[in-house]
Amino acid sequence: QIKQEESNRLIFATTQNLYLSRYKTWLEPFAESIGVDIELNLQSTAWTAAEFITALQQNKCDLVLCYWHPHIAVLSTLDNENFEYLKIADEQLVPISAPDEHGEPLFKLPGTRQHPLPYISYHQTSFLASLLKQTLNWHNDAHLATLNENRHGVSVAAMVREGFGLGWVPRRLVEKELQERVVAIAGDDEWIVPLEVRLYRGKQVNNPNMHQLWQALQ
Repeated sequence: QIKQEESNRLIFATTQNLYLSRYKTWLEPFAESIGVDIELNLQSTAWTAAEFITALQQNKCDLVLCYWHPHIAVLSTLDNENFEYLKIADEQLVPISAPDEHGEPLFKLPGTRQHPLPYISYHQTSFLASLLKQTLNWHNDAHLATLNENRHGVSVAAMVREGFGLGWVPRRLVEKELQERVVAIAGDDEWIVPLEVRLYRGKQVNNPNMHQLWQALQ
């Protein structure tokens, strides 16, 4: 029986951002409430975007919880008959800055050519890097000077809070800080990027726990 339970256990992979904002607080308790045994591959919180795709393709995990946008190019690999997804939630990628003494952002988009804004960016291997590159190409009036690159929104938010510059992070990750005015939105609505949170799986997985979880989430 123990071996049977272990073989039916669902292995999840997700980013550090979504582990903190969705998996631990919502998905894990939800699965437990319906009697589905799940386990997080903790190494996945440090994976590059490409490693998530490879793990799903090679059956090294059963489910991937990630952000989606048409400009996150790596996810197009999953747009075929072997995979499917559920939309879990809407999300926003918001530019944030530390506030000044009046609660206004220290750094506010778009900046100027003479005074470019210090920018806390994402490493090219992260999920959000290609999306932000496209966003900034579209907003060609943004004047930014990249200070450093990070894989995780948690790291971007930490540097922003310390006043090093501005950066984009998923809103749910900093909702409390925004309410408490620890950080401030660093631009108008045109700089906010809509996202989806999606749960991907391979269609070939034959697991009663998978069927039960998928049905419950639909």
